Amino acid sequence: MIKILARRTNKSLSRANKKIQTLDMKVKTLNTRKDTLRKKVQRLNRKLNKSSSRVYTIRTPQPSTDTETGVPSPTTPKSRAITEINQLNMTPRSRKKVRQKLLFQNCILGDTKEAAQRLKGKAKIKTMGVICGKLIHRYRMGRQISRSLGVHIKQLLKARSQCTAAHEELSNLVGKQVKGTIQVHAVIPLGEGSIAVRNTSCFCDKCFVDGQPVPACDGWTVHRMSKTNIVQNSEAEQTTGHDESEQQGTELMECNKINTDELYQVNTYVAAIYESRWYVGQVLKYDEDDQEYNINFMIWIPSSDVLCSLDEPIKQGKTRNMFKFSGRDLEKVRNLFDRL
Repeated sequence: MIKILARRTNKSLSRANKKIQTLDMKVKTLNTRKDTLRKKVQRLNRKLNKSSSRVYTIRTPQPSTDTETGVPSPTTPKSRAITEINQLNMTPRSRKKVRQKLLFQNCILGDTKEAAQRLKGKAKIKTMGVICGKLIHRYRMGRQISRSLGVHIKQLLKARSQCTAAHEELSNLVGKQVKGTIQVHAVIPLGEGSIAVRNTSCFCDKCFVDGQPVPACDGWTVHRMSKTNIVQNSEAEQTTGHDESEQQGTELMECNKINTDELYQVNTYVAAIYESRWYVGQVLKYDEDDQEYNINFMIWIPSSDVLCSLDEPIKQGKTRNMFKFSGRDLEKVRNLFDRL
């Protein structure tokens, strides 16, 4: 009986000791939080004391007065622009839109009324001395660079309509990628949509005629930019220094004719053209009515855009998801694509 009572007493004592230890831990945590809060209060009190000891002075600029009307005139470019906008024959809501849309942008329009009429345009008023700070910074940087280099840099401001027309004209052009641009050191424009490049610059007598560079010696490569509205089967244009024969056009037409008549089997790897660039993919389906192929990397394309078929690629990598084609097939694709 005595042993049972002793066991119960020991258990109750151990439970009480655990509760005491838990309470001690809570007390230590509360003391730590108390010290942290006390330090925060001290920092805030120091900040309040510093701010209360400061003396603030507000300077109000004295506006200049117009000698003719006696009315104070605006002193800053922004205030002059706002005054001019308020004088326009517009509703208060339209004036507010003009101020919000036009005064805080990075472009320039030549007339206040033109800027007010184009509420949706992002512009800034040029009259009354309101000019964007970024443009002033660029102008000054251009002058410093021109003086340091000893050259003259001419800066122009174009209207938004001209920029839009130029953007539309450039968007209609499909540029042909020039390979190895890091190695290219010399680039010469040959005319509309043609350039000549060379890995190293040449200063021989043939390449300079009357002080103008001409790609006359060996080592120059000519690249042409293809337009979207030009049919790929048309005859090739003549380039400077080289007379192209009519055989290339006939060979190209025959090549396209062979590719059109050839029926590529499903799961065959082919090289096809998509958005004026060639890609490698696998044939999934063929539509006999429309004569179109469905390749796994693009939408349905006509059979005339398929260049040629390729051999089965070699799987590489740990996951076997990478494919490697032979150099002979890739060279064949490049030659066919360059003829277009």
